[in-house]
Amino acid sequence: MEVVDSGVLCKDKSTRMTKCVSRSCSFRGERGVDEELLSRILFLAIYAFFGAIRLAYRIPAAKREAGEKHELPRAAALTLTVGILAYFACIILYLLYLPWILWFQLPFLSWLRWLAVPLAILCVPALYWTHHTLGKQYSANLEIQSDHEVITDGPSPATAPGSARR
Repeated sequence: MEVVDSGVLCKDKSTRMTKCVSRSCSFRGERGVDEELLSRILFLAIYAFFGAIRLAYRIPAAKREAGEKHELPRAAALTLTVGILAYFACIILYLLYLPWILWFQLPFLSWLRWLAVPLAILCVPALYWTHHTLGKQYSANLEIQSDHEVITDGPSPATAPGSARR
């Protein structure tokens, strides 16, 4: 195992997680794979699966709701737009791994980061199950529609407080 150091003091070189005074040093395993880079690639792959599932159900829902007009108050629409743009800007900046933004990086323990990977992977089928169960009942607008039906199977009824399967 080797610790890559670009001229900064790296503490605790004997452990898997290297605590760095600067973020310019990183841990490389036996095969030379940068742990930070690998975690970002996995994040991108899992995030892409989440996005693909959401889009696969959101696009048909948008087509079904095309004739309906849902207007938000101007301040709410502006807040929502700014929030969504800021969210995607943060995701892009995280994935770009720019040196000037590294001061904002949180030093997670290595085992905690790798524990999150299988948990996130397990959430992908759960997201698909939820969307598949809702089917045509899925909508981005949280409103009761005239053609809505009560869904009695899938993940939501089983976990909802006070619900019982029939």
